[in-house]
Amino acid sequence: MKEELFSQLIDESLPMLRSVAYRILGNAADADDAVQEALLRAWKKFGSFTGKAKLSSWVYRVTANIAYDMLRKRQREEKKLQATLPETTPEDDNSSRI
Repeated sequence: MKEELFSQLIDESLPMLRSVAYRILGNAADADDAVQEALLRAWKKFGSFTGKAKLSSWVYRVTANIAYDMLRKRQREEKKLQATLPETTPEDDNSSRI
């Protein structure tokens, strides 16, 4: 029963899930990673699904949450990288060419 529900969910909802992840992340590869993680997490936590909403709505929310988590992680990593790089000025760039 669980396998049939998930198979149907994937067939019907995969484009929607990829679309929401792509809108959040702006990158197809990251969006696919988010959807894969969401489906895996939903599969593992299927027992906590209460049925108060449609299964597709629940997985949509899981997908969006994972995509936002990935986006926040990316932004934190970019800030760390920027903090470790030395600041350069336009004069620094020109003087190195002489």
